[in-house]
Amino acid sequence: MADAAAPASGTVAVTAYGLGVPLGTGRRVSRWTDAVALDRDPGGRVRASRRLGGPGGTAPPAAETADRAAGRLVGSTLDALGAAPLQSVLATVRCRVEGPAGETAWRAHVVARIETAAGPVLIGSATGDPDALPALEGPPATRPGTPPAGWTDLPIVLAPPVAAMAVGAARLALASRSGRAMRERMAGRRAFHDLSLHDVPVAHPSGGLDDAGAPVTTAALLDAGRLTPPGTPSGRAVWDHDRRALGPAPVTRLELDGPPLPVPEPAVELAWCVEGVQRYDPGGVLRLTCLARVADRWFPAVLRARPLRLLQAARGVAGPRTRTFSEDELESPSLLLPGARGLRERGSGAVESP
Repeated sequence: MADAAAPASGTVAVTAYGLGVPLGTGRRVSRWTDAVALDRDPGGRVRASRRLGGPGGTAPPAAETADRAAGRLVGSTLDALGAAPLQSVLATVRCRVEGPAGETAWRAHVVARIETAAGPVLIGSATGDPDALPALEGPPATRPGTPPAGWTDLPIVLAPPVAAMAVGAARLALASRSGRAMRERMAGRRAFHDLSLHDVPVAHPSGGLDDAGAPVTTAALLDAGRLTPPGTPSGRAVWDHDRRALGPAPVTRLELDGPPLPVPEPAVELAWCVEGVQRYDPGGVLRLTCLARVADRWFPAVLRARPLRLLQAARGVAGPRTRTFSEDELESPSLLLPGARGLRERGSGAVESP
């Protein structure tokens, strides 16, 4: 249902999408935008919504801004990755206009799918400002070869795109029934080499209320290596206009910190994950097929580990903080692990080259 405008004291939620596909010597770019006015009860809970724009309606200015931003992100990503065997680019721009003052909170992310000799690779990034999202860098076009001799004794660097998969899996493990029982039993005990992991809200402005009227807060999963008591993160509920119901936020943002260490040289860097239909082996063992390198020598590598055991083996972090996006949004430096031989001997996991 269309409406002319949102109420002056309400909330407008805008989502704009841009999809780009290379076509021979050209490209096809599609864009669409959804704007919804939310009505809250006195306690801050969303009780109703109506779609803005459409026939006979007027879209809010934020919808036009988000639509243009999504188009710019698609275009700039297609330009930056033009030499890669690119399959598609998807950009998403969200904003919330709150209250009579029109305070606006922006979120944007872009994901590109690239075909490589080892298989398709997803790369992505996220930001709070659509105009500040860095250009994506894709995997190499060269065919992966064989690893150098002695590579299993070199330390392992999980680049942020791979660390995001491992840390996201660790979050799920910590939130599982067994993980919550462990956190209850071991709360306050140090078990993760001073790593800190936080679940940070992204759907609503920090310090405000979510669509259920709950305060928006950051939740610590690990605090300087210590397990925190289990709890449900507050401030993550999002109103779904089509379902007329509250649900979880569409994006989970994680922040990982730890003892800063120099980037080891030489090292085995697991740089990107190759998509697969199965990411978990029986028993909750994470399996990631990666593009790896030692210096400029690229080769395939398979990482298998229980997520929490892998995180316990991490020695610290290295390099600049990077915000990546695939399934979760992760802001983190690279994660440093022992070499493949050391991981196997400690029972922390396995890294092999097929």
